[in-house]
Amino acid sequence: MAKEHGEELGEAVKLVLDHPTWMTSLAGSLRAAFTETTIRFSGPTDRASYERLLNDPNSGRKNHAKRMIEALDQGRPIRTEYPYYSVHAIALGTS
Repeated sequence: MAKEHGEELGEAVKLVLDHPTWMTSLAGSLRAAFTETTIRFSGPTDRASYERLLNDPNSGRKNHAKRMIEALDQGRPIRTEYPYYSVHAIALGTS
């Protein structure tokens, strides 16, 4: 996903650079903020729930269930949270 987002951002920048009249000057300051937080997953975390999801018509949920069952079969724990998730915010200009 990071590669896709990077490519999309690059294409948008190139599009604007190819059309300089689209650019607008910004006044004001550049502000940035950063924090780290913990994302807590809502579940499920048990094998029976994942086995039920194998019949889900949504392929994303079905594939996720398969991966989680494989992890359980290999003795790996199912994560219930993702610590140290970075959040960045940038504000340009006055609006």
